This record gives sequence, structure tokens and C-alpha cells, in this order.
Amino acid sequence: MRTTRRALALALTLLLSLALPGALAAAPSPDIQAPVKWSADGFLPRTLEAPVSARLDIRPADGETAPAAFELTDPEGLRSLHLLLKSAERTGEPSCSFAERSLTLSFRDGRTLWLELPDDACTYYRAEGAVFSYVPAERCGAEEKSLGDNRLLYGLFPGALPPGE
Repeated sequence: MRTTRRALALALTLLLSLALPGALAAAPSPDIQAPVKWSADGFLPRTLEAPVSARLDIRPADGETAPAAFELTDPEGLRSLHLLLKSAERTGEPSCSFAERSLTLSFRDGRTLWLELPDDACTYYRAEGAVFSYVPAERCGAEEKSLGDNRLLYGLFPGALPPGE
């Protein structure tokens, strides 16, 4: 399992480095005082600082499945997650529901940032009411706005993917 997670993190890092030239070498801007900068239009993913930990919460609405939480503290996994989230592009509101899943990022200075994740396989997240696609069509060759496969993100969290995924 650890080997699979490490391979996924390395593959994601390689994919993003090819899709985003200079992304791996880019260091956070020294003028960033908060985990992220805001513009008149709201949240700016490209200014997101690297988190020191992340927590994925799943609260199924079916009333039968127990809630689950998954922690990510592995530096390689956090680096991959950071690159994935900060490369996101703003998009229109998808037909996805955002009721059961969330991601909480914790930063070095103690601040946190809460992101909503879709309940299905879409590759989006919502921050402060705006929706972002972390695998836009132009980077993956897909015709739709999202690959519809969030295993890229969930695979970074130990135990979050069902066996065999």
C-alpha cells in the first residue's frame, strides 16, 4: 500500500511538472503572509502555500456508512497535493453535489483552509463559494472540463481509496 501511494505521488508530481513548466522549481512568494491570497474575484489557487498536513473528511449522507477521516502528513504526498490544488483553474458551477466531503489544509503558522470536494468522482474543489478544476481539459486532453476521476487526489491519503482502486 505504501509503495502504491509513493508511486502515485511520484506520478502526480511528474505529470504536474510536465503540464506546468517551472511548477516544481517555483518557491512560494516571500510576500505571501497568509496560506492564500485573495483577489476581487476571491480565492487564488496559484498563491496557495504548501500545507504541513491535510485531513480528508467523508461524511456519507446515507445514514448507514460511518464517517471517515484520513490524514496526510507525508512530505512527498503533501507536495503532490499542493501542486495539484494550486494548479487548479476556476470553472463554472458543475452539476456535482458538495455535501459529504471536505479537505482541511493546515499551515505552518497554525491557520487552516477548508475546501469542499464533490460527492462523486469529479476533479473539482470549492473554496469560498468558487469552484476550481484541478485537472482541466487542456492539461489532460479530455474534451470535458474534468477527467471525472478523483483517484489522483484521494490516492494521496492512506486508506481513502477502496482496495483495488
